[in-house]
Amino acid sequence: MKPNQLFTGIGCMLIFMAFLGNLKAQSPVNFSGKWQYDRANSDKDKFESELDGTVILEINQTNDSISFSETYIYPDRPQWKTSADSYKIDGKEQITKSSVGKSKKSAKWSPDKKLLIVTNIDTQTVKGVLQEFIVSDTYSLSADKKTIMLERYRKNYVTGETKSKKIYTRK
Repeated sequence: MKPNQLFTGIGCMLIFMAFLGNLKAQSPVNFSGKWQYDRANSDKDKFESELDGTVILEINQTNDSISFSETYIYPDRPQWKTSADSYKIDGKEQITKSSVGKSKKSAKWSPDKKLLIVTNIDTQTVKGVLQEFIVSDTYSLSADKKTIMLERYRKNYVTGETKSKKIYTRK
């Protein structure tokens, strides 16, 4: 093999390896910002169908954590804001114990880092029976970064299993 062919082959191999490295090091989606609930394009559930105002979802994201809070704005009464619910984005469960049971929450990225899966499992004793309340939210961002789609899965003894889709637009 001639030296030029050897160097060309090595160069091509290095470029290919750099390309593969970039695929694995893909940056996660950034959901940070204020997002307005799009009632018209979202699945309705009991709460949203009775809501006569607007919901603003605020997301603050860093490299290792994410937090969510909501502000409810009504036409005829004062607005109110939920406290921020924070998660480490490492997939590990955070466990909190209380007088009524135990709460486990986690947030993890899909392998391509385009979806964020946030899971909350509350275990409580209800009428002497241990019950689980599961909520799993999968967040995705549109290509133009103007819309978040939230796919929600719930499972509990009160409502059974439900799935819904919520849409939020950048505010």
